[in-house]
Amino acid sequence: RAAFGGMGIGLSYRLLDRAAHGVGLAISAAPSWTRVEDDSGEPVNGFGSEFAIASDVNLVPNMLVGVINVSYEPETSKSRLDGTWSRQSTLGLSAGLMARLSKNFFAGLEARYLRQYDTMDLSAFAGQAVYLGPTVSVTLSENTWLTFGWSTQVAGRANGEDGALDLTNFDRQQGSLAFGVSF
Repeated sequence: RAAFGGMGIGLSYRLLDRAAHGVGLAISAAPSWTRVEDDSGEPVNGFGSEFAIASDVNLVPNMLVGVINVSYEPETSKSRLDGTWSRQSTLGLSAGLMARLSKNFFAGLEARYLRQYDTMDLSAFAGQAVYLGPTVSVTLSENTWLTFGWSTQVAGRANGEDGALDLTNFDRQQGSLAFGVSF
């Protein structure tokens, strides 16, 4: 079966430009609306957003960039089958290094630490996970770019469970593909 999953938009504002200041700083919000629950496929009316503060610094000018990001992702949804509500949130901290391999191509490594909560106010801890993986970024033109990342959970634990990974709250592997336009 196939279903229309929902819509979202990502908005960001650059407070500091790395090219001009040596340090970059941006804030972003990515609100979304969903019609289908990710794991079960159940029909829902879901609302969420990702709020982030992203920073980057030239460690070696025009060669090596360091990145640190902090994120908060609250989500709420109501089942269209039985009317029950679900609320959760995720806090994230990520760090990475990217090296310029050519004029428009960067490649690097990213580490992410995520904490899942069963509430939006961070009062009910559900689990945590650590991810590690490669990332690449390609500048397509002066105003457009493409990034790709793939990471594997290397450590974690769900609240109240034993094991070396948290596969209750988090996927074993995660991937991302983003296309951006600056204007």
